Amino acid sequence: MGASWTDKLFLKFVNIIVYLGCLVLDVYTILKLETVYFGKETYFTPSPWIFAIPALIHILFLGFIVYQLFPRAKSLILDSISWTFPLLILLDALFINLWFRQYYIFAFIFSVLISLNLSWVEFSINKSPSIAILRKTLGIIRQAYAEGGNLPEGALDEPEEVIEENIHDKLWIHLPIALYSGFIIILNILTLFQAFGVDAATEPAGIWTKVLVFLALFVVVRHAPDGTFPTIGINIIISLPTTLTLFAIFQHQTDSFIRWSAFTFAVISSIIILVKLLLWWFGAKYGSAKVVHDEERAPLIADN
Repeated sequence: MGASWTDKLFLKFVNIIVYLGCLVLDVYTILKLETVYFGKETYFTPSPWIFAIPALIHILFLGFIVYQLFPRAKSLILDSISWTFPLLILLDALFINLWFRQYYIFAFIFSVLISLNLSWVEFSINKSPSIAILRKTLGIIRQAYAEGGNLPEGALDEPEEVIEENIHDKLWIHLPIALYSGFIIILNILTLFQAFGVDAATEPAGIWTKVLVFLALFVVVRHAPDGTFPTIGINIIISLPTTLTLFAIFQHQTDSFIRWSAFTFAVISSIIILVKLLLWWFGAKYGSAKVVHDEERAPLIADN
């Protein structure tokens, strides 16, 4: 039996309500943008234009909400991502509210929770076929146990063929999650400096502050190549927010060491993206653009 728009209506309804509630809070935050983005000034603070990225993410999430109503999206959104999406939006709304009120320690904690939730969403997307098979297996076991050990009819049939992803899957599901995965590391570090770092508006950068900022910049550029999605194209998208943020830090900061450190790391990150683009282009032209992360995805026997 094929998927229908009426499948999992309650989850769809929850997704819509939670998203709209978060959107209202985001609009209110944007109206008070000066209070939020010019709260505590740190030596990691980027130029405010970089915060257009979260706005873009939430616009793409609107497409996610609409796309969930189509049967085509049932497997990936409703079965795999499932309740982790409304949880992500709730955590995001709480984070924005805490950040808006300048409760930076709690904002940092919620940014870490968002990171953990995003990791699970990425896992759900990448392992979608495996999760579907696992759920089917568990359902068979439960049904067999309820029927006294007898397997239900069709239990040993081959699993249904996995539907190939299309442009809508990439645009409304992969793209916003990838952008958020790239930007959340910036929010983690920024709120950490706001919670425990010095106020750049009143205190000069000491040697330890410069060392910590340098290490933070290194973490950002090191995070860029670590996309967990199975395609190079999506992993490039993850690298974009971090690279742009490095340029935004270079533009905003006035301390010479911090500025030029950010610029150096931004150039390194840009080179990494360029290399990825070349690999993606050659992969699309001459072979597969898939990324093998571990031995589980590698073929047991190489092709001749």
